[in-house]
Formats: sequence, C-alpha cells, structure tokens
Amino acid sequence: DWILSAIPPAGLVCGVLIYIPIRTLGYQRVYPILFAANIGLCFMMVLLADQGSTDLIIFFLAVYPTITGAVQSAGFHLVMSDMVLEMKRVHASEQRFDQPSLAGIFMGVNALFCKPADYILPVIAASSLGDSEISLEESEHGSDHVREILFRLLIWPPLIFSILQWIAWRSYTLTPAKTRQIRDELIRTASDRSKLGNVTSHRSTYS
Repeated sequence: DWILSAIPPAGLVCGVLIYIPIRTLGYQRVYPILFAANIGLCFMMVLLADQGSTDLIIFFLAVYPTITGAVQSAGFHLVMSDMVLEMKRVHASEQRFDQPSLAGIFMGVNALFCKPADYILPVIAASSLGDSEISLEESEHGSDHVREILFRLLIWPPLIFSILQWIAWRSYTLTPAKTRQIRDELIRTASDRSKLGNVTSHRSTYS
C-alpha cells in the first residue's frame, strides 16, 4: 500500500527532474525517450510476467504511473502554450489578429478527444469481465481467468497508447530554437503593428 501511495509524489518529483532537459533539449527528444521506457517496461511484463507475478506487477504499478505522471506534470501545459504560440504566428502571417482565444480552442479540442478516452478502458474492462461470468460459475479455475483478464488490461492498453505517443512525439517539430524564433517573429510583428498604428494616427491627426 505504501508503494502505491508514494506514486503521486514520485511523479511530481520526476516531473521536476525532467523539466530542465525538456526546456533544454525539447519535448520531441525527451518525450520519445520516456515513452520508449514505458514500451520497454510493458514488453518486459509481457515476456517475463503473468497474473501470478506479484512482485513484477507491483514494480510496474510503481514505475509506469510515475513516468506518465512526470510527463503530464513536467510539460503538458508548456507543450500547449508552444502550440498556441505557433498558431499565433500563423495567424499573424495571415493578418488574422482578431481571433478567439487560441488557448481555449486547444483546451477544448483536448477535452473533446481526451476526456471520452478516459471512459474507454472501464467499458472494455466491464465487457471483458462480463464475458468471464460463465467461467466463474462453471469452472473452478474461473478466478485465474479473471486475474488473467485483469493482467492483460493492466499491460496492453499502456503498451498500445505508449506506442502511439512515441510515434506522435517523434513527429513533433517545435524545438526550443524554433519557439524562440517564433517569439522573436511575434515581437517584431507587434512592434511593426504598433509603429504602423502610430503613423496612421499621426496622419489622421494632421489631415
């Protein structure tokens, strides 16, 4: 119990530890490494463990949520802010300055796709366990079958989603150098707009 209760603070500590390399190297380098570690951990469980491997299951329950929590706490909001920054640059290049809140749009899209995903796994788990009712009633090995189902639900969804995340972050292109360049471009654009506004106001005054 004490191991599982230590997972949330351990995730926060790991989030602080990986914050510096994230800001130095960029998300596109650090995140694939972290998700590759998750993939390796899941493959280790698939190859070496089963539903009766209590020690390995506890190890997995301690390490995987810690890495996932560190990813979320260390950089998720920073990633969102950088994507908003890039979208602002696109809008500025198109002279579209009076746009609704880009941060709100990104958070809305995130809620639209990610929040429903939180409920997919419980539905799959309920369906899988529902299919095992006959095994529980008619077979003395039914409890082993249920543990096997729970073990698969513990390992395979993290493996699948870690692979998808690894692929997605491999194609992420907002490096620290690029975000600095985008900020400089936005500053120059804001300065040019301010100068243009001053010139326009002076002309209207004299006219």
